[in-house]
Amino acid sequence: MATSNLPPQTLSVGTYTFTISEGGESDIPEFCDVFDIAFASNLLFNTMSGTKEAAAEEAKKAPKPEPILGTNSKAQEAFKTQLFEMRDKWLKKDDMYLMNILAVLPTYQRLGLSAALLAPVLKLADREGKKTYIEASEAGEKLYRRLGWVETGDTISLNFTEFRAEGKVDIPLMMREPGAANTL
Repeated sequence: MATSNLPPQTLSVGTYTFTISEGGESDIPEFCDVFDIAFASNLLFNTMSGTKEAAAEEAKKAPKPEPILGTNSKAQEAFKTQLFEMRDKWLKKDDMYLMNILAVLPTYQRLGLSAALLAPVLKLADREGKKTYIEASEAGEKLYRRLGWVETGDTISLNFTEFRAEGKVDIPLMMREPGAANTL
């Protein structure tokens, strides 16, 4: 796991106080728990993913683990193909940051925690004059727009009926220019 050399940070949001620090391999099961709870109603992740216990174990292996029990491998492969194609198109690694997965437990949602977690990175990107790119979940789109992201015009689209499942997802790809939305 990459290290950032950032010291732990304390963050107060409303009546809550959080300590944010870099995670390690031993934190993977808890990360999986938070992800599973935060994205419990997300069609994309529910259609593609196996169990969190198996995911935590497989995450420790490299470079490419076997599919996790219950994984819809064909849907997962279709998603990864589109994901990598779009990242190849939009990511210019020297002049931008990629915002990956942001998950907040439902108990702590709508308190400003996501914006508070993003703020230090966005301030850094602004200071360095770098763009930030994100594949937006439906739940996060409103926040991302408020923080200055705009749609690129491209989406990652999956129709799960092609993979013996139900539903369809469209994931908008969004870019934030340095200094966009001065709400930080």
